[in-house]
Amino acid sequence: REDASLHASNAMSSTDTAGNPTDCRGQLPAVKNGKIIDMVNAWTAATDQPFISFEYFPPKTPEGVVKLHKVIDEMCKQKPLFVDFTWGAGGSSADLTLELSKTSQQKHNVMVNMHLTCTNQSKEVCDAGLAGAKEAGICNIVALRGDPPKGQDKWEVTEGGFACALDLVKYMRTNYGDYFSIQVAGYPEGHPDRITKVSEM
Repeated sequence: REDASLHASNAMSSTDTAGNPTDCRGQLPAVKNGKIIDMVNAWTAATDQPFISFEYFPPKTPEGVVKLHKVIDEMCKQKPLFVDFTWGAGGSSADLTLELSKTSQQKHNVMVNMHLTCTNQSKEVCDAGLAGAKEAGICNIVALRGDPPKGQDKWEVTEGGFACALDLVKYMRTNYGDYFSIQVAGYPEGHPDRITKVSEM
């Protein structure tokens, strides 16, 4: 995944005579929109070149949202394989993340990888996000535990919520089958809370 290693001036995509995207990496494969796992597999089967993706944070104001859509429209000229929208610290941007994900996938014709965290989230709140994503045709989710809310040093489980990303992943599979392509984050050096020590795995 390449988020910022290719400068816009060099990575700006055009199309060849067959309509396939091309930029400084040469002719690029035309990949059908869908689940990220399928898109990545199709890309890597067709080329050794890296793909591009972008990650956006929900703005704090309505004016920021308008500006963000203009930015996304411009950046999508680089033909990213997908874009991510983060879930605000402590679930503070839950509604906006869902709305941005819905609107961007429709407006900018780019696959969205929507983040979903366990922080301050009951199962009901997660269900609302997942149901909204499915209704909007969003089939890619990043399942995260999330950071502690601002001003709180230690992460704590919300009553009626999930203790870690694995619980969220299991819940998604149980209740939504294989509809979603689920992405997760990993800690090669071991999770900071060390649920299981690396040496014991």
